Amino acid sequence: AHLEPEILVVDEVLAVGDAQFQKKCLGKMSDVAGEGRTVLFVSHNMGMVNILTATCCWLQNGQVELLDSTEQVVSKYLDSTAQQSVIADSASATITIDTIVLKQEEELRSSGLIDFGLPFEIEVVLESKVDSDDAHFLFAIVSGDGNRFATMNSSDANFGVDLKSGEKYIVRWKCVENCLVPGRYYLEFNVHDRYRAAIARYENIATLEITSLGAPVRLARNTLRAGYIALPSKWYIQAI
Repeated sequence: AHLEPEILVVDEVLAVGDAQFQKKCLGKMSDVAGEGRTVLFVSHNMGMVNILTATCCWLQNGQVELLDSTEQVVSKYLDSTAQQSVIADSASATITIDTIVLKQEEELRSSGLIDFGLPFEIEVVLESKVDSDDAHFLFAIVSGDGNRFATMNSSDANFGVDLKSGEKYIVRWKCVENCLVPGRYYLEFNVHDRYRAAIARYENIATLEITSLGAPVRLARNTLRAGYIALPSKWYIQAI
């Protein structure tokens, strides 16, 4: 039947279907909202929540944790899950994480504060609960609004390791040219086999707070703008 609901509930619909189906769903949501009716969009995709909504309600165990602007709710939700997800997921995981360390200029950055423009390292100590030949590791950087915009995979460097159950490993990745625009970011950590089949996945294992306070590069006032990367550049301007 053709329905014209006063409240349209869209529950994780963008997590399934092909691009055409998702486009159709977004069109319907836009039409309903444009007619002054209510759209209730339910999702764990923080990027889409941030794009599609202005007001957000965070539910935790069936209770309202926070009702506020989408920007505020998404930021606080990601902060709250940064360490909880690692602890919860490690209990029965094939890979357990012992420690996560951020370093910059050989100094520990336990607070997550990283100076813009300087290289930094991420070090994860893990224990494998499975045997896996030629395992690879992936770090992803996620923006404060939930968009994954950078992925670093050890397979790109043809670097893998044979995991043995019960053994511990140190996985270290270095950002040799830190051009992340000052702001808050989150780290994902994945382990997969040579065929890209997932062995373990952890979201929000750490928070990165890129700051310009101790930066070796002077930043213009408008550096905090749309976008995540401040590309190293050389300018040339001449009147002609």
